[in-house]
Amino acid sequence: MAYILRAMLNPPAGRSGRRLASWLRPRFYEVAVLVNFALVVYAIRETANVNFKPLSTLTALAPHAARVWGGSIFLGLAARLLWVAVRRGRARALRYLRVWCRPWRLAGLVRLMLVFVVACWGYLWLKAFIPLINPALHDAALDRLDAQLHFGVDPNRFLIALFP
Repeated sequence: MAYILRAMLNPPAGRSGRRLASWLRPRFYEVAVLVNFALVVYAIRETANVNFKPLSTLTALAPHAARVWGGSIFLGLAARLLWVAVRRGRARALRYLRVWCRPWRLAGLVRLMLVFVVACWGYLWLKAFIPLINPALHDAALDRLDAQLHFGVDPNRFLIALFP
């Protein structure tokens, strides 16, 4: 982890400081996800009148999400490496792996995973609190259909209990 953080803060040889500054600049989707996070917290606290601790729920979700997405990325990379090795040879696959394991690419991947965790957090909690925020948006017929499809278990509450 320290290797990735060092790569985020120190540009590799041959990269200018201007390149580092452009890499550290927040991207549009990151700003949008953070605004979404703030709006979800506001909606739950103010409209639903619930004492809600967003950072504790977010830090509880992060390890589970990192395990799932990290495993998915690892499996995808392994499948791609195998494909490249079969189609183009072992040397090409090793070159592909070296490109993927560069510190800048790994740091960008960690950054993207953090944005995904915050975005999923917002979706999960907003979906669970919709009946409290605006009862008119809660459709009883769809709720019954969900119960039938998922054998009487509310899938949103199940996922939140599974990934706290």
